[in-house]
Amino acid sequence: MKRSFAILTCCMAFLPVAFGADATRMKVLTYNIAGASGVDGVYDPARTAARIAAEAPEDPDVPYFACLNETSPAISQDLANRTGLHCTSADNSNAILSRTVPVYSCTTNLPYMHYKRNAFFCDYGEYVLAVTHFDLHSDAAQARLDSVEIIRAMAETFKKPLILTGDLNDKPGSSTLKAIRQYMTVVSPLAGKTYHDKVDSEGNIQPGYIIDYIFWDTAHTNNFVLLDSHIVEDRVTSDHAPVTAEFWFIPSDLGWINEKALTTGRTGSWSPTVKYAAGTERIDLNGENTFTPSVSSEGDIVSIDVTAALDIMPPENDGKPIDAQAAVCIRQNGSFAVWTAEGWIDVSASGVVPSSETEYVMRIKIDYSKRMYAVSVLDGAEWKRFATAGGKNAFSIGTSGTAVSRVVFMGDGSFKSLFGEFVKKIKGFYLHIR
Repeated sequence: MKRSFAILTCCMAFLPVAFGADATRMKVLTYNIAGASGVDGVYDPARTAARIAAEAPEDPDVPYFACLNETSPAISQDLANRTGLHCTSADNSNAILSRTVPVYSCTTNLPYMHYKRNAFFCDYGEYVLAVTHFDLHSDAAQARLDSVEIIRAMAETFKKPLILTGDLNDKPGSSTLKAIRQYMTVVSPLAGKTYHDKVDSEGNIQPGYIIDYIFWDTAHTNNFVLLDSHIVEDRVTSDHAPVTAEFWFIPSDLGWINEKALTTGRTGSWSPTVKYAAGTERIDLNGENTFTPSVSSEGDIVSIDVTAALDIMPPENDGKPIDAQAAVCIRQNGSFAVWTAEGWIDVSASGVVPSSETEYVMRIKIDYSKRMYAVSVLDGAEWKRFATAGGKNAFSIGTSGTAVSRVVFMGDGSFKSLFGEFVKKIKGFYLHIR
């Protein structure tokens, strides 16, 4: 199949409009720690802390939240001390250990038949994180359903995105899950086991099942992009397995292109309209496809990352001018080329061979204050800048403009997702195609 040829272009100048906040990558863990006692019956908070710490993102700037069930204020604080996380604890049972300190927290009591239950909410400014533990007994089915409605009412009072975690003591096909999924979206796995197999008093194995979940509220789905969720393999530290989810959180006032919203034009529009294939998580391109953000970039520097295979420029177009600020292609002579105010210029990167059969990861940085841009290509783990034979590695912008206001893709092919975010440090709009 003919592969995709990407041109990154701006032929219209938009009035700069600033976004209010940055997108945030975060990781959430929900874990019934069984009072820091393992399946061996040994109370071992060091072991529990090690498990919590092992799931933390390596990057210390990525927010991490460990939402705990079957804990106590004393145990939670001990685990926080051991992991270096901040502890915010409910009166009993639930706690959140985090790298981020909440601005506010509160506890809501839930119905129960045997042991007191609650939902614990922490407000982190732009979103709320909650952890809960429903009554487990068979005669508490109505209490679990009533708990769902209480949490729904709380979610509506916050008027901001809610992430809900916890041990609901009910399986994916239960009435409890059907009720909560009326307003919450499950982002944790629904297949596997979060509660381990048990051996009963007669020596029979009672199979485990899923009862621990991570949700975000459906009303704010566009504020989230899921990156990964899985059940952690650990059958010793607790009778429950930890469950994690990693995702982008996008504040409501942030311009963002969500791959699941591409056909709706939430933050921009496609011409012609492209079709998002949810089953394959890809968009098929055919001919020329243009995306116009609702809000263009602001500031001096814009960084654009592209993953694409490049077509060789047709002979009839080779060397001809285009209406673009920046473009990358392979010319008829077999060389990489970039588009500049002086026309097309042949460039190369050490060790990178031009080929229409290769998928390249390229980074284009446009500096509007200097009216220049640079292109780098990822070779293994190293970014290598394109340069001319004379060593020039910064090129004049091809057309006038103060912002990236259009992105044009030419050729046939596909990409999996297109993201955009405003980055405060560079005051720019960031697009990522992958």
